[in-house]
Amino acid sequence: MPHSHDGSVLMRALDWIKARIARDNELALLSSADMHYLAADIGISEADFRALAPKIADHSELMDQMMLARGIDPEMARTSFAALVRDMEVSCALCPTPSMCRKRLENGTAAETAHQFCPNAEIMDTLPGAHL
Repeated sequence: MPHSHDGSVLMRALDWIKARIARDNELALLSSADMHYLAADIGISEADFRALAPKIADHSELMDQMMLARGIDPEMARTSFAALVRDMEVSCALCPTPSMCRKRLENGTAAETAHQFCPNAEIMDTLPGAHL
């Protein structure tokens, strides 16, 4: 008889797969002009944008968690500093150490150690609510 925990893990996995398919389908539905505009907006080629887009979505939750750990409201940041947050999302997606971020968030040391590993730490210092 399966445990409820097993069902929870399975449900999260299925939700992740559904979200990934939906995101990939949305990307595939973009017109060439939209793809060009989005890539140009963040200063990269269309090919790089196609490769980077899934990573941006995957790392977005990590970035939100890091902002919360640093005392920053992610929704407020996105509303008030949209262009800056887009740049931060790209930087986060290119980060070579997302596992370090996850580990520090899980053990509660992310806020005080962010400057050791997070490419967005200095930018986050400037956002309202940020604490070191």
